[in-house]
Amino acid sequence: KLANIAENAFANRAILLDKNLLLFKQNNEKATRKSIRAIVVGSTRVMSYEDIVEAQKQRDIKETAAEAARGRRSKRGPSTQVLGKRSRDQELEEAEHEIRGSGMAEYCSVLDFK
Repeated sequence: KLANIAENAFANRAILLDKNLLLFKQNNEKATRKSIRAIVVGSTRVMSYEDIVEAQKQRDIKETAAEAARGRRSKRGPSTQVLGKRSRDQELEEAEHEIRGSGMAEYCSVLDFK
């Protein structure tokens, strides 16, 4: 009799823990959706993949220009160089150039997931 009572208690506890875990996961999904900023790529229309990539590049250029314009101006003169966001193609080219320049082209490469 005591064994049945203990078994029922453990089963009820396991069910309660499963329900709590499910509710915890649902709550985290809601918090994640709220914290992620929506990025608008273009107007509401059907876009091909190439159009989306082009719109992202244009948006990156626009954001880079805005960041450069927002920068604080020093009294000593213009800054040496303002590094903004780079496109994937630019990063890929720079990485390959750096690898070739260091003489490590035989030993390493850059993966491109397109």
